[in-house]
Amino acid sequence: MIHHDDLLSPRSVKNLSNKPYKALQTLHNAQISVRLQNRLLIHAVDQYLKYLRNETHKNQTINNDLSNGVVNNKEKILMTPLSLTTETSLERTVEDMVTFEFVEKVRKSFMEADTDNTGYLDVSEFTAFMRQTYSDITDREAQIIFMKIDTNCDGEVDLSEYLTYILFEHQEREIMYDMSKPMPYPNNPKEFTLKNLSLDVYIDFQFFPGISRAGIILDQIDYTYGRYISITRNGIVSHWSLTLKLIRESKIQSIEQRKQTLPLWITCMCVLPDMNYFVIATTERDLIFYDINSHIYTGSIIINHFPASLSTISYRMNIKNSFQSAIFCGDSLGNLFIFQAKDQYKPMFHISDTIHHMKSESIRYYSFPRIINNEYLTISVIKFCNLHYDCIVQIKWINDLDLFVSCALTSNRSLYIGDLHKKTEKYAMAKKGFGVFDYCTAHRSIVTGGIDGIIRFWDPFVTERAAAILRGHNSSITHLVVDNREAHVISIDKGKNIIIWDVQTLKMIQRISHTILDLSEQDLTICYLNPIQQNLIIGNRKLLSLSHTNELYTHNERTSHFYPITQILYNPLFDVIISSDESSTVNIWNIVTGEKIMHILNAHVTQFDEYNEHAVEITAMCLDETKRRLITGAHDGSLALWNFNNGHNLYRINSNGIHAKEITALLHENERLFVAGWSRRIRVFHLGKSVVIRQASYDGDIILWTIETGMPFMKLNSFEDTKPKLISLSWLYKQTVVLRKQ
Repeated sequence: MIHHDDLLSPRSVKNLSNKPYKALQTLHNAQISVRLQNRLLIHAVDQYLKYLRNETHKNQTINNDLSNGVVNNKEKILMTPLSLTTETSLERTVEDMVTFEFVEKVRKSFMEADTDNTGYLDVSEFTAFMRQTYSDITDREAQIIFMKIDTNCDGEVDLSEYLTYILFEHQEREIMYDMSKPMPYPNNPKEFTLKNLSLDVYIDFQFFPGISRAGIILDQIDYTYGRYISITRNGIVSHWSLTLKLIRESKIQSIEQRKQTLPLWITCMCVLPDMNYFVIATTERDLIFYDINSHIYTGSIIINHFPASLSTISYRMNIKNSFQSAIFCGDSLGNLFIFQAKDQYKPMFHISDTIHHMKSESIRYYSFPRIINNEYLTISVIKFCNLHYDCIVQIKWINDLDLFVSCALTSNRSLYIGDLHKKTEKYAMAKKGFGVFDYCTAHRSIVTGGIDGIIRFWDPFVTERAAAILRGHNSSITHLVVDNREAHVISIDKGKNIIIWDVQTLKMIQRISHTILDLSEQDLTICYLNPIQQNLIIGNRKLLSLSHTNELYTHNERTSHFYPITQILYNPLFDVIISSDESSTVNIWNIVTGEKIMHILNAHVTQFDEYNEHAVEITAMCLDETKRRLITGAHDGSLALWNFNNGHNLYRINSNGIHAKEITALLHENERLFVAGWSRRIRVFHLGKSVVIRQASYDGDIILWTIETGMPFMKLNSFEDTKPKLISLSWLYKQTVVLRKQ
């Protein structure tokens, strides 16, 4: 038998004209944890099984590693329907579990159970197949699973039908499991800013931790001990408690020595807890330090004459050794400057520095060109000129990597990763660059958000391509933070839509629409997350707080549906109850335990445009005669046929015109579906298998053939007669013999 690696090797691609190479490649992608849509995966499995079925006649031997017949416990979870498992959570997705080895083992088990070599399993053969995985399964349980899979009621199940059922069942269970998870942030943001403070746009909001308690220096930052500092573009500084109560606020005073013709705007801010300062950058190309405890902010230290205005500031704080602390400043030209202490026994900007020129009694001035020329005793700078080709948007020191990271909105040099000694230099690139990033400790990767609305995970040491990609935003990403405590990524786009992602599964777990955020039309400028208290602070002209909750989302009253129930059915074959509601949701319940075993979301929807759709109320439901399929009718006149055991939509009919009205009654009898409603007409649909083939000929004859006998039984010709003509069996036999001889 051909080995799978040989099938996917480049040298064998030329010989794959008669083999499903795309299907194999899709399965290979699933094996290496590349996330795929379930329908693509199911199609790939189906194509691959067809190829294996053809290869069976050519190759009768199987590799030794597959001949032992031992089934892995992890693969057993997927091989067996979820109704037989006791798993309470889905640890792995369908894409992670489907591998070449899994398909081979399932195929081998089917071949062993198929005693008559027809390619299909009847009830007895299927029971034997199931007992290869679960030896204690009863005949009744195997028959129920067989009936769930055999929705067309032909009494046979092939391997493609079995795998399709299992994949769809896991898909719906995976969705139901994700929905049962608690919502990290409730949809009730609270505003905590006072109206008289909303004079201008807030440009920064940061936590100022206390580094000493009772005179003892703390070993690390305690995010439950300190205060919040916010600043507006025109210089209003506000102090907030941990409960977001206003402590005090004051305005930064203008410098008397400078005669300003234009209003001074603040571009960014950063807190320096171990120095008891906070620092701001202005449009006048200055870096100004203020004492955090002062009630009047007149400035204590000023560094002026930068080559360009600073766009971002970050601080690396070492509580135990202040000599390793550093201030990172990025400017609008793509340059990076790192300020450090020159003497390990004296902090930066120490009063003993006598070379600087004192302009007044209270303000000490430092000239940036003089710092570059090493003319000061306590301050030095490391230059990274032209680190990016445009304005540096963000910069951050990563303690776990002992590296710093910066980003810019440029296609080249979008992300830079390096150290202070310029020994490590890594670049990552993306179209139009990155506007925000953060570090994820769970994956030891850098998470970026770009103008294209895509979130990327980067290995800090392999930056040629992203390790993972998340898509869900329709506009550029403006803010992104990683909640390393809960392993979540929180991203915000330009439309102020918030998405929370699960880092482990790389799935969206919550979306908060901009409609519930009572913010002004300006772009979002504030996004801060307290890693311990897990309060998410966002805002522009006013600030909102979203508190994290670890409790399950519950209603005041326990309910089975979120919306009013419209229909309910009992299925005696599978002993389940089926219910539907106004939001087009169908739930299937175990009548013995009361557990919800499956649900179908948005069973009927109306498409408004390319991006918007609306769920349509389910107004009628019924089961087919075999009790294996569910038929639903909606308010808009549409019909849907379901395998309700795995949530697979088998068929759908969309009504228009006079029939696009509410359906009130459904009845299935003699393989026909009778539909009645407000259209005041009874429609009849034939749901059975088509047993007739219609043939049209050049001489105007329309001949009907039966599939069961392979013989024609009726002829229609409008030139000969207005009524259909029944063909005699003797004439049919003679004509068939003549045709066969020809």
